Amino acid sequence: MGGGSQSNVSFVLLAEFHINEGSILPYQYPFPTGTDDQLLAELMIPDGAHFNAEDWTYFFLNQSPANTIAPVFSDTHANDENASEPTEQPLLYVLNLVKTKKDAAAPRGGWVKALAICTRHPFVDVFKNALLKTLDEFFANPSVEVLAGLYDAINAMDLSQMPVLTRNEKLILRTSDRRDFFYERFIQGAGRRPSDAIGSPTSEHEAGHHHTNGRSKFDLVDRSTSPYPQPQSPSRSERSGSMSSGRSSPVNVNGGDWKSDDAGDEDVETAGGIETETDDGFTLVSTSNSAITPRPTSRMDNTATKSTFDSRSLSSKTTQSTHHQRQGSSTTMAGGSTTSDPDVPPVPTYHHSRDTHFYQSSIIWRKFDEAGEETIVHKLDVSIPISTFPGEVGDYSLLRLVNLFSKSTASVTGPQHPHLHSNGAQTHPLIVLFNALVTQKRIIFLGHGRPAVQVARYVLAACAFGSGCGAVLRGFTNRAFPYTNLTNHSVMMSVPGFIAGVTNPIYESTPGWDILCNIETGKITVNKDIRSPTANASLFPQPPGMPRQPSTGAVGSDEDLKGPMANGTEKPTTTTKAGDNYDSMFIEELQGLNEQQIRYRVTEYVQRFVQLAARHEEDTFGSTAVGFPSSNYSDGQLGSGTILDDHKELSISLGRIEGWRRSVSYDLCKLDFAAQADTTCFPRIDLGYQISRLRMGRFVPDAEVQTVMQMLSNTVRTYDQVVELLSHLSLQSGGLLPIGFGLFHPISVVRDQTVDLFNIIRSFKIGVQFLQHLNAFHRMAYVRLAFTREVSYQSPINSQNNGLRPPAASISRTSSNLSSLSVGAG
Repeated sequence: MGGGSQSNVSFVLLAEFHINEGSILPYQYPFPTGTDDQLLAELMIPDGAHFNAEDWTYFFLNQSPANTIAPVFSDTHANDENASEPTEQPLLYVLNLVKTKKDAAAPRGGWVKALAICTRHPFVDVFKNALLKTLDEFFANPSVEVLAGLYDAINAMDLSQMPVLTRNEKLILRTSDRRDFFYERFIQGAGRRPSDAIGSPTSEHEAGHHHTNGRSKFDLVDRSTSPYPQPQSPSRSERSGSMSSGRSSPVNVNGGDWKSDDAGDEDVETAGGIETETDDGFTLVSTSNSAITPRPTSRMDNTATKSTFDSRSLSSKTTQSTHHQRQGSSTTMAGGSTTSDPDVPPVPTYHHSRDTHFYQSSIIWRKFDEAGEETIVHKLDVSIPISTFPGEVGDYSLLRLVNLFSKSTASVTGPQHPHLHSNGAQTHPLIVLFNALVTQKRIIFLGHGRPAVQVARYVLAACAFGSGCGAVLRGFTNRAFPYTNLTNHSVMMSVPGFIAGVTNPIYESTPGWDILCNIETGKITVNKDIRSPTANASLFPQPPGMPRQPSTGAVGSDEDLKGPMANGTEKPTTTTKAGDNYDSMFIEELQGLNEQQIRYRVTEYVQRFVQLAARHEEDTFGSTAVGFPSSNYSDGQLGSGTILDDHKELSISLGRIEGWRRSVSYDLCKLDFAAQADTTCFPRIDLGYQISRLRMGRFVPDAEVQTVMQMLSNTVRTYDQVVELLSHLSLQSGGLLPIGFGLFHPISVVRDQTVDLFNIIRSFKIGVQFLQHLNAFHRMAYVRLAFTREVSYQSPINSQNNGLRPPAASISRTSSNLSSLSVGAG
């Protein structure tokens, strides 16, 4: 999204209602779109617009030949992710504002005008205030100059420095409330990516700076070459001097030095902020960059160890200061950098106290006088979300969607269908909607007498619901009509599996839809004439509670299906609990969650659906193109694929899986899985499976745990590898906790591998932030194990053990789960 390769807005449209001609489109700026003017005008002025002082609608262009803009006017974007075919034009998202102003002198007592912008950006809602200002101005001064001012102001909005996050970075950011994730990307700007290899040259190297090897001996990486600023460690010569006096810098998950017990109880100001000793054995570190985080302090019985611990901290700060002085430059980790070298350009400062979920920019209206002097007429600040996927359009709300179909009046009526009723008569309305979305059924949201914006938002939320918030599946927005009417009916019917929002109740009696959702009551109606698939019973068993239909032949596409369902009479179904099954537990978990939590849980649910589909394909056809083959760990070979506690979860999903396999989103999913296999940092490794085994696996063999940890500690080296690993360890599901359990494993090799991996992770800023979210026991265990290794590395080499590093004399190398030190006891 960053960069200026395309315009922020392609067209500005102005429609109005004429007493004799109806809805007309008198203005299109900077030139006509090439589509049907009457069609655009009818979409911009929705049914019943005169009843509302203000209303909003959304609609898309380039979905079918009938609503595609003329190619000569199209500023195409070759890399748009919404295009299912390379030759297709990307979607144009249209945000439309319609206002009614009462005027006794006007025909019918008022004026109805609508203003719309067409943009390639799915975050259309950020332009709402700009449309409000411009339409008010147009009512006062109806001229094309007003539209030109809006067009120029939005296109002048600078997005060149907006970070373009990778998929894995988005997955991390969107599931966290922290306001400082990836703030370095704002400093770097959109055109710069962080260094990949840990040993690769940094910009400072290229600028002529010399870095000595500042690695702590128990670290696996040199943090001076990390793509993000890290705390400086002493040089090799300084560290040698420190070793001779028993001084070095112990590990700190916050990236700084540890505070000794002997430092006293008064507050100590450090480079990271103010440290305050508390009674529970931790140090509270307050900085301007993050919330107060607990930092374990050293509590050793051995007096010599305690004094050495204190001297290390003091020595470390002294050598770091000397190291900076010799370099002749000073860096500011949080907000940019300054340097005494005139050849090194300063790093731009970004105020990371702002929420890094958003990029801050401005829409500015300017005018020039006769002398060419520029004057700012008006300025609007906008906050652009940077963690959204192309399948997420506008400011949708899954919370509102969940509440709608959780009402006491919510129900499902009509015939049961194998694609829709995955749990028979007990299928929840939300699950029926999800099944209809993924099996590409024709869906209508009806809001009779409601503002058009309400039905439009439900359609946008449904697209996010079916796609896993855009993070799992694609192809839903291409068939979405957030608001439509009878004028656009032929265009809508030309799109298979449309998802449409309407306010006209005539659609209830209009043929051509499969399910109709009433946004007032939450009632879902299945069309009595819905086509029933024919399927081989062995591949396509009936869901529980559903009357078995006679079936012959193979499963065909919906276009090939003939005739209505056998029991086409309407049959109301209940929404009682379906018992202990995955869908029911999913619905129960959604109750009481906030918007962010619901989005995360929906993403997990859709990902699980794809995994079940992959397992079904593998069991039925011998292979799958949407997931890893299923295999258990065996003789040092890591497992992969889908973990099934029991086959009931798969059996109730067979109907919708078969329906999904004939949809556009399935075809796109195959392409996406192949692309991810080519670009992953862990080729031929099912990373999600390994994390699931560590998180949820029961009775996981020690050999498997050791193999997984060995793979991770030996593989993870670069920034992209760390980010991909962390994307599977969402803070909402415990963060690094599944890996942190390795710190307490009875096998010492696993504990060492865990420390090795944590050392790699903490060499990157995002890794430090994840480590800060570990609970106190895991942080203490990490510090204890790393400190033990540091002490053992500094001990003289025993000539009788062939050069092996002996363990520290003052610390026992017992099993971590038996050691009193594992819980920080004195």
